[in-house]
Amino acid sequence: MWKRNAACLRGCSSALAGHGRAWRADEPSRRVRDAIGSSYGILRRFAHTQDVPVKAEGAIGDDEFLEALRQVLPLEKLQPTSHAVGIAVSGGVDSMALATLYSKCKRSHQLPGLHGIIVDHKARPGSSEEAEWVAGQLSTLGVESTIIPIVWPEGLNLDTSTRFEAEARLRRYQALGKACKDNGIRSLLVAQHKDDQAETVLMRLCKKRHRSGLMAMRRIGWIPECYGVHGVHHSGSPASDKSPVSSYFEHGGTHVLRPLLDFEKSRLIATCEMHGTRWAEDETNQDRTLTTRNAVRHIFQNYKLPEALSRDSLVAATHKVRSRLEKHDAAAAALYSSCFFKLDIQTASLVIRFPPVEAFFANSNPLPSPSEKLQARATAQFLIAEVLKLVSPRERLVLETIANAICWIYPTLAPDGLPGPTTLRNANDCLFSQVQEETNDPTTKHLGPWLISRQPPARSQFEKIILQFPPKQTSDWQFFDGRYWVRVQNLTDRPIVMGFLTSAQLEKLMQVDPEGHLNPLDPDARTFDRRKQMRIALDTIQPHQLRRHLPALFLEPADPQQEPMLLALPTLQSNPDLNHDGQDHWECGWEIKYKKVEPGAGRSLSDVVRQPVWHPLEADALTLEQKAIKAQLDALLGTKPVEKKKLKVRKALKNVREEWEQGSKAKQPGQGQDGVVLTSDMRDLLQMSAEGGSIAWVQDVDLVREHDDNGKHIRWKKMTPVTKRN
Repeated sequence: MWKRNAACLRGCSSALAGHGRAWRADEPSRRVRDAIGSSYGILRRFAHTQDVPVKAEGAIGDDEFLEALRQVLPLEKLQPTSHAVGIAVSGGVDSMALATLYSKCKRSHQLPGLHGIIVDHKARPGSSEEAEWVAGQLSTLGVESTIIPIVWPEGLNLDTSTRFEAEARLRRYQALGKACKDNGIRSLLVAQHKDDQAETVLMRLCKKRHRSGLMAMRRIGWIPECYGVHGVHHSGSPASDKSPVSSYFEHGGTHVLRPLLDFEKSRLIATCEMHGTRWAEDETNQDRTLTTRNAVRHIFQNYKLPEALSRDSLVAATHKVRSRLEKHDAAAAALYSSCFFKLDIQTASLVIRFPPVEAFFANSNPLPSPSEKLQARATAQFLIAEVLKLVSPRERLVLETIANAICWIYPTLAPDGLPGPTTLRNANDCLFSQVQEETNDPTTKHLGPWLISRQPPARSQFEKIILQFPPKQTSDWQFFDGRYWVRVQNLTDRPIVMGFLTSAQLEKLMQVDPEGHLNPLDPDARTFDRRKQMRIALDTIQPHQLRRHLPALFLEPADPQQEPMLLALPTLQSNPDLNHDGQDHWECGWEIKYKKVEPGAGRSLSDVVRQPVWHPLEADALTLEQKAIKAQLDALLGTKPVEKKKLKVRKALKNVREEWEQGSKAKQPGQGQDGVVLTSDMRDLLQMSAEGGSIAWVQDVDLVREHDDNGKHIRWKKMTPVTKRN
């Protein structure tokens, strides 16, 4: 019944907001009458719970506003020493009333400073002049302000674009978010009110959002449309958690506060009129063919809707639905804080043991009723969603897919008649697999421990999930795959990209060199060393499936026909010190952090996170020339047993090699442009071994001595191989 009702309203709004469609005066009336005929669907159940509707009784008083403000700002933040609070001001009556109420209460109460943010949409002539006028009105209220102009994409026709509403919302909130970041603002006041709430619910129901649509807008929420904007989206603030691992995580984020959701627009108008506050009317808000919201607003203003679709009934329905969901959310949060899990941020995976099914029921009744099972299933859905946020790359989780996970983890909560769980257990791009554990109780085996990790991307997604870092630049922070914040210092003249290893690249990387070594002076030697060290780091990852979604840095080839060169695995390997002498051979450096994580009530990040273990990019800090000398000495000592008279030479060489290795690590030997300066003892031993022919030289490592101008300083360079003398 309700679906038919929503379909009628959806058709009505589309008829009002449609472009290029002839207007018929009787069409909206006819469609609304059809909606009235079946209006007592889902909303009728909530109509009897509403209190007496609040009538427009005039201006909002200081006490009323302060009470509404305390619902969105904690008391400890309602202090003059707290960080400034932002306010989004369009110049309309809503935002001007909010600015008036706040600035007036600030004179008589201890409140934080207020900073106005005005977005110049540039969508119509005169918008810049209007923004300047709004800034002037705020200054009369004692409110400083910033004007942020919107830059539209080239080629976008604002008059004909069907995405104008969505595009304008996206760019408006991103402009607000960046302004908050630039001004150090963490809380943004917006003037959405009771009428807006009702319009939002009706718009969502018209879009077939029959469940989530009734949740409407929250008083406190994270700023929308700013996903991946560093310093705004769950990032950019110092850690309040002082645990040792907190530096590996991002913290913070910008909140949106809606203190006026209980007030009708008529009261906001009365407030401005009482205080003599001027406002501007945007004529486009009255154009019912421009946006869906304008069409819905026209319906509310010009048609008599059934009681179940009135503003008061819609808002009352949202209160009841949200109250119910908040109970499940609070119960899930308590269970989340009590269950054991360990998060590995280097592989973005976690091992978790879920609480027993009895924890979802208020009593210990062994045979819960169907209603109790339904309530338990809703709480379990919230719990699993909170767990998936730790590793899922998605911006928004699809709650419907979590219902399948409930059946895997809690089979007794599965609805009757639901098909059994499939072999492939995935939800919201996360894989569920049970960790092998010996247990004598098969009834609790399904509780875990479970390994939850990112589902390996499909081949078609590889080219989409990448970040690019321009040459010769240090990038801004960027969000990779919904899990890692990263910025890269690119020292090359070619772009560096972050992406995933393909199956072919991973297989090649894990192959062992058949000869076991390469010539350290060979141009491919460093590539081999790098590959060897990556393989060592990857060998520590268990199970192997976790290798498939590790971030990797690649250097784009000069020739498009060539493969990109793998540089590093930033979540496994330590960052090179680019400022250290002798480290100019690195192509890049990086900083990487994991996304914001909530450890749960009463716990710190150290309680739920494994301490990262970083693998070095190189086994030591030796240069290629120094490695050649080391390989030369190893070759001299690595021959088969010879006569006793040669043992003395080998022992001396061994002692010199150990001394040289210790000295080279403690302090680098002096280096010239062509080689490495050797000690006199090392020169003598190398010379003796070469001239005496007592020890064979390997074919791929050889040195030649070179005198300096004074004949005293000797360097060793590559030469034609010296063969063993008989």
